[in-house]
Amino acid sequence: MKLPYIRPSTEEEKIRRRELDEHMKSRPLSPCIDQTPEDIERYYRTEPEGSLAAVRHTQYHTLQYVLTTIRDRRPGGRIGIEGAGDFYMRSGKNCFHPTGQTKLVVPTAP
Repeated sequence: MKLPYIRPSTEEEKIRRRELDEHMKSRPLSPCIDQTPEDIERYYRTEPEGSLAAVRHTQYHTLQYVLTTIRDRRPGGRIGIEGAGDFYMRSGKNCFHPTGQTKLVVPTAP
């Protein structure tokens, strides 16, 4: 079996690769990176209707947050979010697409 030819890296490519690695390390992380399901449940079980809610969308290699309000609480541990639908308070997952890319998170200060 013949292996493909891999050309040796030039010094410029090595420098560029190091710069990219440093850039990736210094990128800001998602504000909700350290939130646990317990944090999400604690926040949404104690906040009254009309309080601030944050919905996290991760689609098409983008990260988007939508700030909205808590509409109502439903039986079975569900919570209604204005303009976003129903979510489970325990996990923050969408009731209709629990394996999807939309999740409820705790709003944080910018």
